[in-house]
Amino acid sequence: SASEAPASAQQTKQQSGNVINLAGKQRMLTQKMSKESLFIAKGIDVEANTENLKKTAALFDKTLKGLINGDSGLNLPKTENKEILAQLQKVTDLWAPFKVNVKKVAAGNADKATLEAIAKEDLALLKNMNAAVQMYAKASGSKLDPKMAKKINVAGRQRMLTQKMTTLQ
Repeated sequence: SASEAPASAQQTKQQSGNVINLAGKQRMLTQKMSKESLFIAKGIDVEANTENLKKTAALFDKTLKGLINGDSGLNLPKTENKEILAQLQKVTDLWAPFKVNVKKVAAGNADKATLEAIAKEDLALLKNMNAAVQMYAKASGSKLDPKMAKKINVAGRQRMLTQKMTTLQ
């Protein structure tokens, strides 16, 4: 029927949901990296947590690059919105030192200064990634059902909070 959206619009809607979902997941990954770093430093299941930390950092990095430049494997279109790109640049700038510290921990150098830097930088990274998610959700309003955008965003927040809770213990 004439009321059905063309395939390209459907794809865009699907991609839009995927963008919000993966951007939202980034918030959780910041918390996960902090938690895994802390576990390594405390000597808890060091081998498994080191492996997880490397994977989490690689996924955060790949997704961040994918959000900016597009990534067909992740079904991410290139971000064209200048305001969102500026926000993702802030995230990239915060991610650079965070990544260095996470790599230090993964290499077995979980000293106090590195862990303190991770704990401190984690919040700024989380807040700036969250700001990007909100911008994506707002920008997708025309393509995505607002209820759906909100649902994806809330689900992402829940994932992030579960990670946050475990870092507080």
